[in-house]
Amino acid sequence: MFIFNPLHAIKSLVKQGASTAINIAGFTVGLFCVVFLYFYIKSELSVDQFHTDKDQIYRVLRIGSMNEESYDIGVTSAPFAPALKDDYSNNIQSVCRTFLERGLVAFEDQKFYENRILFTDANFFTFFSFPLKSGDPETILKNPNNIVLSQKLATKYFGSQDPLGKILILDNDSEFIVSGIMEKAPASSHLEFDMVINMEVLQGASFFTNWWSNFMSTYVKIGTQAEADYLATQFPDFILKHFENDNPIGPRMGMRLEPLTEIYFDKDVQYDMVAHGNITNIYILGIVALAILFIASFNYVNLSIAQSFKRAKEVALRKVLGGEKSRIILQILGESLTILLVASLLSLALFFFLKPAMANYFQLDFEMNWSDSNIYLFFAGIILLTLLVSGLYPAILLASFDPNK
Repeated sequence: MFIFNPLHAIKSLVKQGASTAINIAGFTVGLFCVVFLYFYIKSELSVDQFHTDKDQIYRVLRIGSMNEESYDIGVTSAPFAPALKDDYSNNIQSVCRTFLERGLVAFEDQKFYENRILFTDANFFTFFSFPLKSGDPETILKNPNNIVLSQKLATKYFGSQDPLGKILILDNDSEFIVSGIMEKAPASSHLEFDMVINMEVLQGASFFTNWWSNFMSTYVKIGTQAEADYLATQFPDFILKHFENDNPIGPRMGMRLEPLTEIYFDKDVQYDMVAHGNITNIYILGIVALAILFIASFNYVNLSIAQSFKRAKEVALRKVLGGEKSRIILQILGESLTILLVASLLSLALFFFLKPAMANYFQLDFEMNWSDSNIYLFFAGIILLTLLVSGLYPAILLASFDPNK
């Protein structure tokens, strides 16, 4: 049974000439913008989603108050983590602390000022799931003078040399041995760093025993949601226990647990030292993408209606020769589908061509996993939606022409 003849559709589109070119150009630009916004939104929503234990990891927040209004505080002091692990060892599987620093890093005669040096506990690469190109997650930060580099920094300092075992000097004082190289993470993270150092090297400092020296993020890993809920009820006692002598009139703060997957979009946390996104912007960009598709579809409908008067004779002749209305609708929809498929391929080609420039200009890191079936479902959905919005009305209008008129 005849449904759609692609050769006839292509022949008809070629015959329409300038109208076809304008329609393809309009959809190409529109779909290009939608593809760009899709990958940007997808990248934002995938932040911290690659961690194996993402649903079991929480950040410890302090709760302060001012003028009878409470607010979250993103940093804690060094003693929080070991105290939590000791007091609630039946509920907390492990703890990990991090804080960012800057410093002058030197190798031989090369010196660079680095802004993303992460100090952390030795279990960092087993607590989180940041991938390693070389090194064992269990032992990579075992020694206090170990340092782990991103591949970018390894190339920056050592070029094509093997970086393992090389010595870097921090702030013209401390020597660190390169013990491993990180792989590029499969998605973005609220923790942004290029170097990782075991914070044990700082254990002798006075601030490591000071409960009021708040400068680091504290994370805990808890097996179940029920245990996390129970732990939250114990925080008033925890604060009273460890701050009672320091504050005789009562605790000065509260505490709560924040799930790892909520950290990136929780931009209201004060004194925070991690990267944040804006979920409102994500919603706005989603609306913008739909608006762009609507505008492209609206232009196509206008051009199709204008073109329909030129095709009235063709449609009338088909009907006189026995062409059914449903077949004419399918044929015209097929022409719209052909235009959309060509525009989709052109928009993808344009996206890949401009991707490096856009990523650099907008400071974005597009994560494109083509093995993800959601990408193909997205494109299929967009093409189908656009086809229905832009192609259905012109098809019905054309197929409804009365040969007698």
